Amino acid sequence: MASMIQKSNLNVYHVLNMLFIFEVMFRISAAFLFLFDITLAKNITAIFVFGDSMVDVGNNNYIKTIAKAAFPNGIDFGLREHNLGVKNFTPPYLAPTTTGDMVLKGVNYASSGSGILKNTGTVWGGHISFDEQISNFEETKKTIVSRIGRREAKRLLMHQALFMVVTGANDFLIGQQMTSLQNLSSQEAYLNILTSKFKSQLTRIYHLEARKIVVTNIPRIGCSPYERDTYPDVKGCVASLNQPIKSYNSGLKSLLVDLTANLTGSTYVYADIHAMLEDILQNYKSYGQMDNGICRCCLPFDFRLGGGVGTSGYDGYISCRKPNEPHQMKSIDTQLFGVQIKSP
Repeated sequence: MASMIQKSNLNVYHVLNMLFIFEVMFRISAAFLFLFDITLAKNITAIFVFGDSMVDVGNNNYIKTIAKAAFPNGIDFGLREHNLGVKNFTPPYLAPTTTGDMVLKGVNYASSGSGILKNTGTVWGGHISFDEQISNFEETKKTIVSRIGRREAKRLLMHQALFMVVTGANDFLIGQQMTSLQNLSSQEAYLNILTSKFKSQLTRIYHLEARKIVVTNIPRIGCSPYERDTYPDVKGCVASLNQPIKSYNSGLKSLLVDLTANLTGSTYVYADIHAMLEDILQNYKSYGQMDNGICRCCLPFDFRLGGGVGTSGYDGYISCRKPNEPHQMKSIDTQLFGVQIKSP
């Protein structure tokens, strides 16, 4: 029984890994709508979202898993999305209400625990792999064709739809348990596997008539409060966790440039959330941090005592409350564009 409890606690902390620096993740969900020029954004009428827990709006609530997209999301959610024009998020694919003409405005296929590789996330139970998410979109496409016809469906997907892909972090957190990433040769081999697989997946989306595709890189996992607390002898961020991610991000950016150049009519946008987190670490006083995140809101283990993200009582992956208070927020333009978060 004790071993089962210990394993359960471990799984909980793995889930929490995807909740770190939550105010950054919220900015991402809002910033997505501004990744294209204003003139282009006016033409977007549908948004299709793929990915992991960063963007899972409820799909995992319909499958057997401990990685649930549980609501409400706590005090850190809902303060600014209406001011930014975000009235509703795209509905989860597995929700029974996601039917009919609703899919013409977009669908969310994201699943907490999923990654680029099929088996990533099995430690948490059920999940919808990225390959399966693409297959689900293929079914949605059939529905769209049945509602508005093949010609209009093609026009919608190619010219009026925005596709967002937020995945890959779990492949580093649990895909290899990081154990095989401690030497250079295994790092390179694993990164090549990820990049090759991801290329085929992004190409598959293109052949399903997606043309405007936003892809996020991976943030600095080794800078999260939990990881820094796990490695108390390391001052600052855990470099051994961040270095493979840095290499992956570099390869991802080159991959997206290559895809845009070789797939006619496509635009693959590199959304640099890694830089957004780095900006918080470098300019922490602007975000309410007292000591570059080290003090975790200045009370011993305060970041785990609740009052922040969600209702689980485990807040090892958020910063202090101050950034989430409306009167402490910077202007919208500064929040979203204080650092370059997209390329091209």
